[in-house]
Amino acid sequence: PPDAVTISHPGANASPEKTRGHADLLEADLARDPGNVRDTYYLARAYKDLGLTERARAMFSKRAAMGSFEEERWHAQYQAALLIEPWSDRLAALLSCWEARPSRREPLVHAILGLRAHGQTHAADALAAVDTGPCDDILFVERGLWP
Repeated sequence: PPDAVTISHPGANASPEKTRGHADLLEADLARDPGNVRDTYYLARAYKDLGLTERARAMFSKRAAMGSFEEERWHAQYQAALLIEPWSDRLAALLSCWEARPSRREPLVHAILGLRAHGQTHAADALAAVDTGPCDDILFVERGLWP
């Protein structure tokens, strides 16, 4: 439609070199200001995009513990949960994310998919029946996971 606005975030679509450059800048900024919540969050995303799973999980966990903007704090907690191994620990972390923000469906969807993949269909079906209600959040909502 002519009135539509498109917002693009390079994220995982950026070249690894560009993402590494962003990570280098964020690392330098955090060396000067270790309490910067935004730099912490975006460094975690850069690490994730670079495939540095352990660094990403640690940085997302750090951001989640920092407080401040609640939607970003929660999203960092959720992103960290998605990177946890083994599966049983990831499931516990996803359910913790849902408990922290029950209006967000995303952790439930990933829990349901994981339960089904591990043959736990009764538990998956029980979670699939949960109605999370409407979500008023605006940050990083994965609308494709909503009915």
